[in-house]
Amino acid sequence: MKIRRHLFARHLGMTLGVLAAVFVLLTLGQFADTVRYMGGEGGVPAIQLLWRAMLRAPALLQQALPLVIVLSTILVLHRMGEHRELITLTGVGLSAAQILLPLILSGAVVGAGFVYLVSPLAGAALAQAEAFERDVLGLRASVRARHIAVQSDQGMIYVFASAVTDEGDRLQEVTFFELNENHQLIRRVDFRHAERDSAGQWTFEDYREALGSEPAVAVPPPADLPFAVDLLSGRLADRLSIAVYDLPAAALYAASVAAQPLPYLFQFHWLVALPALLGMIALAAGAIGYHLLPGQPMVRRAFDMVLLGLPFYALTIVIEALAIRGLVPVIMAAWAVPAILLLTGIGVARLRHL
Repeated sequence: MKIRRHLFARHLGMTLGVLAAVFVLLTLGQFADTVRYMGGEGGVPAIQLLWRAMLRAPALLQQALPLVIVLSTILVLHRMGEHRELITLTGVGLSAAQILLPLILSGAVVGAGFVYLVSPLAGAALAQAEAFERDVLGLRASVRARHIAVQSDQGMIYVFASAVTDEGDRLQEVTFFELNENHQLIRRVDFRHAERDSAGQWTFEDYREALGSEPAVAVPPPADLPFAVDLLSGRLADRLSIAVYDLPAAALYAASVAAQPLPYLFQFHWLVALPALLGMIALAAGAIGYHLLPGQPMVRRAFDMVLLGLPFYALTIVIEALAIRGLVPVIMAAWAVPAILLLTGIGVARLRHL
């Protein structure tokens, strides 16, 4: 039992060390991109840009976690092989499965910790980064087109806008359709521009309205929009920045504004499966690297590490693309990679008679 706890702690410590190194690299990468993008604007201090980069880096960690587990597993086994620890452990009666089990559990614990502890903090950090960009760095609000369809009390409403700011206080080239339960047109509204002042009042430019199929005519604009502006200004956040607890609600919101909910649903199930995924990565990497690494040159060891990571990423990209396009159920897609890695690890272990 003490040996297994030692192996678990050793792999966990190595994983956290590699993860810390990856975090530093991600932060420096974000910092370099920020300096290139706005380092010369307004004389923003470098420490503020570095703080922004640190806030953005945690949301990117989950993409690096599988490779982190591969590296930490191989490094632990390599060090044990160089110090003859594997031979010693085998000599006292421990099988390869008993040696790899603590590494698998360590990977699962890292995955669970990230999903239920780090991902909510990463989402909060990203929100702080965006507030920092707006309030301290003075970055402009982004403008984007939005098309939504929402069920109303009378039927459906459709809104098409060529440009909407993140705050929802300026709209360009908007067309609004209101339909009854039989999908017949009740009302149509067009306006070229709308802007909300600090008091919450809207002013319109070229406001036109039509009832039924009649031609649209210029009419006095109302005091407010004919629809809830939150429908347009509500932000579809990057799924990597959303905590696992909030992803189902994000998928529902995406569906409510005629956006694609499958990316959020896949992300939710992928995060739920992440502890099993990282555990199975440790199994597969351990089974492949158990007798492969000791005594090999460093260049060959680094090459082997890359080769172990590339198939995983290729497989994940393909399965994710199929799930997001609705060609594969998202639950099946999220659990397919852990299942494949489990079979791979067991198959390699049997071939090597571990």
